[in-house]
Amino acid sequence: MFRVGIIGTENSHAMAFTHFFNLPQADTGEVPFPDIRIVGVYGKDPATAQKIIDEVDNTLFLAEKESDFIGKVDAMMITSRKGSEHAAAARPFIELGLPVFIDKPFTSDYAEAVELVELAKKTGSKILAGSSVKLAPDVVTLKRIVANLRAAGEFLSASFNYPADFESIYDGFFFYSPHLVEMALAVLGEGVKSVQAFRAENDVLVVAKYSDAYTSWHFTKGAQQYSAVVYGAGRNYMREIDLSLVYELECTKFANLLKYGTMPQTYEQITLPVRVIECIIESLDTGKPVAIR
Repeated sequence: MFRVGIIGTENSHAMAFTHFFNLPQADTGEVPFPDIRIVGVYGKDPATAQKIIDEVDNTLFLAEKESDFIGKVDAMMITSRKGSEHAAAARPFIELGLPVFIDKPFTSDYAEAVELVELAKKTGSKILAGSSVKLAPDVVTLKRIVANLRAAGEFLSASFNYPADFESIYDGFFFYSPHLVEMALAVLGEGVKSVQAFRAENDVLVVAKYSDAYTSWHFTKGAQQYSAVVYGAGRNYMREIDLSLVYELECTKFANLLKYGTMPQTYEQITLPVRVIECIIESLDTGKPVAIR
């Protein structure tokens, strides 16, 4: 039995993850992974943690501080809204070599992200991190389409749209921008060379340069639908991104990490979105393109 704790209960993710691992699913009537269980929760606001206990599983323990989990869990999920809080919350468990899930953004500081993965490499801690959007079936389909177009020499460009809020109280642009950044990196690959960003009020347009194309990333605060378009020499491929399965897919990835020790991302793939977001912010500040590496 893998005992899992959750730090950060102020958002819907913690509730959804506990529901997935601890309760029978409506379609099957069974718990998806009987050998994995959320056993305790911690939130800066104890009321949000207590709500998970009351609404999902009253056998959970309510931690009074983050260190209460040490010795009581085999793995951790860090779901705090602020990426700036993730490293401090995760570090004690990574030092112990435990598997850790860290929600988006992995961190809100690239140097901190690199330090954290270097520690994980040293201790053998396995990490699953970032936005669940990259796991959406539509994103996986678009990734395959781009690969096929590139193989045929027919890939021209791509465009992505997802909301983000530069004024968010949860570390500003870092809070929601990982969804689009990780979606774009999943579809187009990690070979992004540079970004140049433009801001109009609270919306941001990024021109992301790849070796074979310039692509456009639209962070639009008021967007109610999320979409991507891939431009090919013979036709275009448009998808509205359906997110209905992403929690289930994300939890399944974490379950596989726990059971088999398989990380679906490299440590470098985990840190890259943080670097890209920092470069977007730097471009907005300087008005110039910024090289990713």
